[in-house]
Amino acid sequence: MQSIIDSGGYQDFSQINYALLDHEDEFSLVKKMESFQALLKKSAEQLAPHMIAKFCFELAQMVNSYYGHVKILTDNDEQKKARLFLLTRVRDTLKQAMELIGLVFVERM
Repeated sequence: MQSIIDSGGYQDFSQINYALLDHEDEFSLVKKMESFQALLKKSAEQLAPHMIAKFCFELAQMVNSYYGHVKILTDNDEQKKARLFLLTRVRDTLKQAMELIGLVFVERM
């Protein structure tokens, strides 16, 4: 994921056209990340860190499927910027979730 983000070059994410994120997989990723805060609360209330581990696994599977189905680095600069922003948010969410359960987030393999 990080190599794709790096390949996109520097992007100014201050203005994103979210309407360009129109693929079904993009919608699913956004919905999954949106559920993270509620999951954290539920996990803390139930003393169930395994819920966060499961979230990490599912989000990693989803993003893997996403960049297998969707061309991120398109010729359309605005769409490329929106997709790189989405990947950046997924990366940050995964990193936060993994750190909460004591796992080391590896940027590159």
